[in-house]
Amino acid sequence: MAFEPVNLLTNPGFEAGTATPWAGANVVGASDAAWIAPVEGKWMAQVNGSMAQTITLPDAATLTLSYMANSYDTTRSTSLAMLFDKGDAWTQLVPGDAGAKWTRHTISIPIPDEATTATLRITVNGGPIRYDDFLLAAEP
Repeated sequence: MAFEPVNLLTNPGFEAGTATPWAGANVVGASDAAWIAPVEGKWMAQVNGSMAQTITLPDAATLTLSYMANSYDTTRSTSLAMLFDKGDAWTQLVPGDAGAKWTRHTISIPIPDEATTATLRITVNGGPIRYDDFLLAAEP
């Protein structure tokens, strides 16, 4: 039997048509996007600043974050941060990609001992970036 990850994020593909519970995201549809369509469904987030969501952590040592990004060009980048209620924050800079294409990013995030909640914060650098199809799950 294959392992099926449980997504800890709510509205990970923005298919509610709103950003809730993501704070700071602007949700746009295919008709608003002109030449860039969402990866799946009708909606995606366009961020020109930051967006965040707080989650309850599972009993695990590591999380896997996977998402699709369309940064338009290499001058834009994504700063990822996981801000834990206890322990040190985790951060990583993800460079942008050339061209108007979607790129899958997958990253492992260690969970500090005693942490029970965390906020995933995505901050864009250098101009707006579109995001879709998030998955944040405990590693088996």
